[in-house]
Amino acid sequence: MDNANSTGDYFGYEKDPGKLDIESISQNAVKRSVMLLGAKKVKSQVVNVLLDPFVAAQFLGVIASVLTADTIQKGKSLFKGRIEDRIFKGDFNIIDDGTLEEGLSSKPFDGEGVPKGRTVIFEKGVLKTYLYNAYSARKDKTLSTGNAVRSSYKSPPDIGISNFYIEPSTISFEDLKKSMDRGFYVMDIIGLHSGVNPISGHISVGAKGLWIEDGVISYPVKEVTIATDILSFCKSLEKVGRDLKYLPAGGYVGSPSMLVSNITISGN
Repeated sequence: MDNANSTGDYFGYEKDPGKLDIESISQNAVKRSVMLLGAKKVKSQVVNVLLDPFVAAQFLGVIASVLTADTIQKGKSLFKGRIEDRIFKGDFNIIDDGTLEEGLSSKPFDGEGVPKGRTVIFEKGVLKTYLYNAYSARKDKTLSTGNAVRSSYKSPPDIGISNFYIEPSTISFEDLKKSMDRGFYVMDIIGLHSGVNPISGHISVGAKGLWIEDGVISYPVKEVTIATDILSFCKSLEKVGRDLKYLPAGGYVGSPSMLVSNITISGN
């Protein structure tokens, strides 16, 4: 333990820089680092997993990346041909909203001049639409969802998100944690985008966090690999919390804590 070391991070965001609470951000970064001191390995098993909001947002970002119409039209997404299919077991709503008042990616129109709006992509767990720009919308004989993006005025329009988020519930993080008899609270993941196959949906990532027994944090955990696939992840999503946080990812991806059941983790 004398030679133990750990890393942790945290960040904040505001439209008005004067509202940034630097002290709170630094305290959270220190707290998250110290909590992981003395971490140990666990045995390979199938357990319930509680995802930190920033970790959950990264998983949600992977889902967003395979919902763009160009990816669908090229046959590179497992969501191809799944409109009106129930993807989530629960009645979760996932939205891309370029008009959120406090949204960091809100704007009046997209990269093609189409007015931004509120697009419900999943309604009560059912896939309702893909994300379109004008070109991809014409190919599918539909309308643009206002999701054209450009890296500059010299570049052709691509498709991207604005404020993409899953609607939070009224459940606190503490209540989600207390509902777990035994499981893994994931505070950080490594290699998500390189560990995802968008066509098969297979996900394999490194993770670290805290082990939970009877709803109480027991000890820190390291060198864990999480293995699942996107569709299984969606079907296994049991509950979300109320602690919605956004992560920059092309646009902004927002998620509260997520409780996911029956996830395979590999350790010793």
